[in-house]
Amino acid sequence: MAQNITLLGASYLAVPSVQLPKTGGGTASFTDVSDTTAVASDVATGKYFYTAAGVRTEGTSAGSGDVVITDTTDAAGGTIRTITTTDEITLGSLSVTSNGTYTAPSGTAYNEVAVSVSGGGGGATNVVTGTFNYDSTYSGTAQDISLNYTGSGYPIAMLIFTAEGGYNPNGTAYNTIWRLGTVMHMMVKRVIDNTPPSYSATSVEDAAAVTIRYKSSSTTPNTLTTSAGTANYVYNVTGASVTYPATTAVFKTNKTLSIYVADTSYGFIPGIEYKYIVYYTS
Repeated sequence: MAQNITLLGASYLAVPSVQLPKTGGGTASFTDVSDTTAVASDVATGKYFYTAAGVRTEGTSAGSGDVVITDTTDAAGGTIRTITTTDEITLGSLSVTSNGTYTAPSGTAYNEVAVSVSGGGGGATNVVTGTFNYDSTYSGTAQDISLNYTGSGYPIAMLIFTAEGGYNPNGTAYNTIWRLGTVMHMMVKRVIDNTPPSYSATSVEDAAAVTIRYKSSSTTPNTLTTSAGTANYVYNVTGASVTYPATTAVFKTNKTLSIYVADTSYGFIPGIEYKYIVYYTS
């Protein structure tokens, strides 16, 4: 704020600041701060400002959008990661606004991610995501993953991929020799309309277009093959099987994903962490 001042008998109007000579040379600038409106709670903790009275003051605000990450262990020995924020956040393709809560499912031998935000607003309710990692004791078996979905729709798309990336030369999955082991599994319901799947693997409503990338060599770890089909039954109450590469990940119900842990056949490689994203109609 500018002030009218008188110095050595001379008057000056609307002076916002003055510069005075410093001892030893140079100039020092002094600015009028009487129009400051900020208070300590407006300024982040650890930062300083000058009040309207010219007092140097430390801020006390924790700020908005703070993120707190807490890890806890679930009953199966996995890790539950809870992320709490006071503002909108984005995790990959999932955006959660204030007061929205996203929680991935819990289950045997895999990890879940929980996102909690406070304030007003809503969050995405038709996306479920999480991770799984089954060791070799599960080889040759189908394992159920409970999906923490609370809506009234049904799954229409899914992506499963190795957590380290699709082709990471420095990754464990990339350097693991496991013929027929899945690296990436993509699925989209064959017909997306108002008719839900019956989970009986008998009709077009139970079919999907599926594309899979899997290891195809018993000697070279990074040799991959692509398998694709447009009418694979992936809504099947009997669960995952090795009948086809596409049936190694199927939906038993709206809220149950079944995956097949590989042995010498198609499936997901033991000891490798996978991420999954499931997209619902609503």
